[in-house]
Amino acid sequence: MANRYTLLFVQLFILLFFCVVGIPYAITVRTGDLPNAGTSAGVYCIMYGGRGGERNSGKVWLTNGKFQRGRTDLFNVEVLELLSPLSRLDIGHDNKGAGAGWFLEEASIIVKIIL
Repeated sequence: MANRYTLLFVQLFILLFFCVVGIPYAITVRTGDLPNAGTSAGVYCIMYGGRGGERNSGKVWLTNGKFQRGRTDLFNVEVLELLSPLSRLDIGHDNKGAGAGWFLEEASIIVKIIL
């Protein structure tokens, strides 16, 4: 019985902790290996999830990325709520800078909560 309460306490602590600091996600984006595939524009993503996919993260700017041809960029971001299960990911850019067009080959997201 004590183990059950200990587990419940740990789960409650983790839930409260992440409500204060945010849920950590690792986002990986790979720019295609084609001529002019990279961009100098500011890139953002919006994650959708939860029941029915009705909740979202709002725009999360992927700062300090190079977004160069054939390169993979990794971003560690925090979102205020757990959007599990993720149902959709929108990725866009602000269309600023020379050569704003971008060929995104692949994107992936991993939630970084370890219980």
